[in-house]
This record gives sequence, C-alpha cells and structure tokens, in this order.
Amino acid sequence: APSAPADATADASTAPRMLGLLVETTTSALPPGLPPGNWQISPAFRFPAAVRGTLSGAMTVIGADGERITAPMSRRVNVYLDQAPVSLEWPASVADNTPPSPAAPGTGLINPMSIKGAVLQSVPLYQPRLPLDRKNAPLPVASPDRRTLVTLSFATGTGVSDIKRQVALPLLPCGAQTAVVTSWDDGAANDQRCAAALEKHGFHGTFFLMNNQAGRADFLAELERRGMEVASHSLNHPHAWTIAPDLWAAECLQMRLRLEAALGHPVISFAYPYNHVPACDARGDYVLRGVREAGYLSGRTTRNGGETITGYAEPLALVTDTHFLASPDRLEKAWQRAVSQPGGVFYFWGHSREIRTEADWQKFDAFLARYGRQPGAWYATQGQLFLWRWLRDNVRIDNITDARNGQIRVTLSWPELDRWLAKQVPLTVQVPADVTQVTVEATGTAPRELPASGGLVTLPADLPQYPVTL
Repeated sequence: APSAPADATADASTAPRMLGLLVETTTSALPPGLPPGNWQISPAFRFPAAVRGTLSGAMTVIGADGERITAPMSRRVNVYLDQAPVSLEWPASVADNTPPSPAAPGTGLINPMSIKGAVLQSVPLYQPRLPLDRKNAPLPVASPDRRTLVTLSFATGTGVSDIKRQVALPLLPCGAQTAVVTSWDDGAANDQRCAAALEKHGFHGTFFLMNNQAGRADFLAELERRGMEVASHSLNHPHAWTIAPDLWAAECLQMRLRLEAALGHPVISFAYPYNHVPACDARGDYVLRGVREAGYLSGRTTRNGGETITGYAEPLALVTDTHFLASPDRLEKAWQRAVSQPGGVFYFWGHSREIRTEADWQKFDAFLARYGRQPGAWYATQGQLFLWRWLRDNVRIDNITDARNGQIRVTLSWPELDRWLAKQVPLTVQVPADVTQVTVEATGTAPRELPASGGLVTLPADLPQYPVTL
C-alpha cells in the first residue's frame, strides 16, 4: 500500500496513520466505526507510470449523516469530515486530459487515469505546540468606507476625451519593466546576515517567521530597518492538510496577530509550511480558505512557474521561478523570461540556513551581484508587489475637468490604506507623454509640484492622506 508523503514524516504528531483499508470498487461501503476528522486517500492507478501532469475527475467521501466531501483527483486526496466516513466513490471511467497512448506495440490503448482501488489513511488529532489563544482581530489593510482623494493638474495637448485612456497606473511603479522578489522561510539564525547581503545588492526580501519569533523585537526591527518585510509562515508550521479546518484557520491568523502586536502595523504576506497541499471539507479547499480568511494579500507556495504582474490568477497560491540553489542555467532562463515580458516577475526563495560555509556565502554574494541593481528592475518584497497589485485594482479616476487655462485636472481616489502600508509602495501614475510637470493636491494639504518624465509621475511616499468618508 502507498506510504505517507515524505513531508508528513517530519512531524509524527500529524503523520497519516495507515489503517490498511483498501477499497477496490468505484462505490464502496466502508467498515463501520471509522472516526471523523482528517483522512488521506491514495488512489491505486492501474498504470502508475502513465499518470502525469494534471489529473482529472474527483473522489467523494460520504459521512454517516449524508455529508459529502468531493475533492479533485490527486495522487493523494486530502479531506476532512465532521462525520464518520461510511462510503467512498469515484467515477467508473475517468478521462485523462490528453489522448490515451499505446501501452506497448500491438496492445491497444490505455487510460492513464484508470483506478483499481484506493487506500485510506486516518490522520491523528493535531496538538499545537504553541496555543491558538489570541482573540483580537487583525489590523485592517484598508478602510471599507473611507477613500483617499488626490488631484493631478497638468498642461497637455491631449483632449479631455482621450485623458481617461491615458491616465492610469503602469504595469510597475517608477517606470520599471521587471519586478524582482525574494523570500526566506522559517526564521533561521542566518537571517540577519542574509538580510545584510540582500540589502548590499539592492534586494528587499520577505522573511516568513513562525513559532515564538514574533517576540524577537530587535530581530524584527533589524529586518525592517534594512528594508525587508516581516511576514507569516503560520504559528506552529503544521502540515495544513492534516489538521482540522478551524485549527488551520487559527494557525494562519494567530501568527499574523502576534507579528502585528510586535510591529504595530498590518502583516499582509504568507508562505505555506510544506507547500500548499489542498484539503477539502464541505466548502472546498480549506487550506487556501484559511489564508484568505486571515486577511493576507498573498500566499506563496513552493511550486515553480513564471509570472507577470498581470498574472497570478490566485494571489493566495503564488508560484515562484525557482529556489536560489537551482542551477545557474535555470536561474538565468528564469531571469531572461522575466525581463522579456512586460511586467515580468523574477522570484526566487530559500532558507538562509542553506548557506552554511564561508564558501557558500561567497557564492551567494556573487549570485546576488549578478541579479541585483539591474536597470529597469523594481526590487520589491512580496508584500510590496501585491500592494502594487492592490493599487492597480483599486485606484479609480473619479473626475476629469478642463480648467480652461490649458490645465487638465484629474481626480483619483482609492480606499484609505493603513498609513504604514501606504508608504511602502510609490504611487506612479501614467499621464500623457507631453506632460513635464504635475501639480499634486491631496485634501487638506498645499499643492506640490512634481516632475513628469516619459509619461510618468511618481507621487511622494510621504504624501499625507486625508481621506473622505463615503
């Protein structure tokens, strides 16, 4: 029978426990008396060597009182039931996304998705090391009922009718063509040295912390002083797919609460411990849902795949280009992909504990020198990247008027951001190419003259916010 996944063996308290329960029909009653809770189902494929890529179909587990949990087909299907499981179902014939291929010359066609049975494993109850006991709410990222208003005035030969098409937020701030992002997991002892190396070469890293690391005030302050982001890796670093939905949701929220209490500002970025592995309850994938309900703007996985700022269909399941210890050829290909695409993102991640010797540190410095301080690149934290995405989604043009003195006035607004967050990302606005100077007026402040170049003007990070209540 299939064994537990390798990741699950890292923590014996949540490693799936084999019951020796083999189901061999597409609809099968299970033995009575099975416990509710977390279950892992390992399909037994008739042609395991042919199973590759994205699987199709689903498995359904039915509870004693009719609860139905349907999860997408996978090599291991993770579910949570409030009721005792009584039966398991999967389609009698599951079609693969690609045409079937000959099994061998003269043997006809095979279906790579053909399943001959499944092995069920029950997962022990989760016992968190640190208590999930904080009751307060996280700090809000933005106000739902207050908006920041800014008016831009400038001289242009562009008519009012064309302004709305030309005034917008560019793909990336400050005229950048590429975003460069890096993140570091687990809060290792080498993090401060890693942050210093990143700062030396112009990077702004995101450091994902866990356990009692929110109590290391000097460490947190040092990271932020160097321009790094402090972010959440959950409280106890559990295997999310092996614990109940409410406990996983608490893990996501509790680390955010601890970090916010220490920092005094919202914490908006998350990385999944042991990757994002979906697990389903009656409402769907509760692993991703727990991150969403904790209020993070983004959640990083360890899956690979290149992206652009306009991609990221699910910001709470981010892919990265690669690990920083990948081959130089792979890293260089990822870099070339990013810089060749409008708004491309080059994202690498790692653990600072993987930089062990002085020779390792020298190699790391050379690696950072290769990709640091490159022209046309914006070096951002994960949080800054998705704050910029947030601004692109939320800044709107409220009004465009012709002042009849050769000046066009454009009023922009967006939901009031937390004051600390508002200073993390410069607000760059695209204006007509012939504009050379812009007067910026924020409610209640004196006008400020700013230069425009190449059709862009960047508002100062210290621009005061005087929001209006809607």
